[in-house]
Amino acid sequence: MSTPAVRGHHPDRRLIAGCTALATATVYVALALGHDAVRLASGADGFVRWPATALTLLWLARRDQALYVRGAIALLLTGIGGIAVLVAQHGVRAHETSLVQDYLALPGTAAGWYVLMALAVASGAKHSLTRAGAVLAATAVGLGAVLSADDPLLVALLAVALPGVAWALAGARPPHRST
Repeated sequence: MSTPAVRGHHPDRRLIAGCTALATATVYVALALGHDAVRLASGADGFVRWPATALTLLWLARRDQALYVRGAIALLLTGIGGIAVLVAQHGVRAHETSLVQDYLALPGTAAGWYVLMALAVASGAKHSLTRAGAVLAATAVGLGAVLSADDPLLVALLAVALPGVAWALAGARPPHRST
């Protein structure tokens, strides 16, 4: 039996998206299990977050330009909202690089990115099983982040509420005007 690469086919993008969602959910379930798992999951999270976001946005760009734009705008809105939460909590820092680093270090920020990307995958997927898997991954990531947090309210805001609101706002369209 030949492999997809030998036959000239590319790997199924649904499989890549599903594996990314599964890896993400596994990271956050491990976070809830204990200190050794936290160390392992933290290292994996630092590696998985950036490629998962890039792959999801590239997949959306190929699949549906409107969803790609929605995902990119929602990611931008999530970042702006997260930085606003950070500034409200700690005030403005002297250097903007410190502000961005502090935002990225906030608990729930990475989970929020994963939840947002899972919402994008669920919206762009054609098959109901893929959509259900993405929603399940988003639920597991959000719940895992909140349950393992020192400040569950802050994490719930950054990991669940902010991405959900950003996704809704990015999908809102102005009323169509006829001329």
